Amino acid sequence: MTGQFPTATGKARHLLMEQAVVFDLTDERGQKVHGLCEKALYTYAASAATTNNMVELTGNPILETADATFQNRVIVLDRARNKLMAQGNYRVYGRAAAGTNVFSLPKR
Repeated sequence: MTGQFPTATGKARHLLMEQAVVFDLTDERGQKVHGLCEKALYTYAASAATTNNMVELTGNPILETADATFQNRVIVLDRARNKLMAQGNYRVYGRAAAGTNVFSLPKR
């Protein structure tokens, strides 16, 4: 892992993690995301007008939540805006809750 840390705030501006990267994130609502990839690049920059807080995942990245798994060649997490971005042929696999696929006949 390599990184750049500004002296005034102590907040990382740039972190590069490589080779079997595994991480866990929790958002402000308590939702958890588990991630796997070969390379993760974190960048942070703040100004009076905007804040960039991005993580770019490459090398067969996979994100898992309680109800879905997401895969793509490149996945970008915009942590400042709470968005996930992926171009191309991404894959999303959902997990059905118990009993959601039960067929019930109409009552007469």
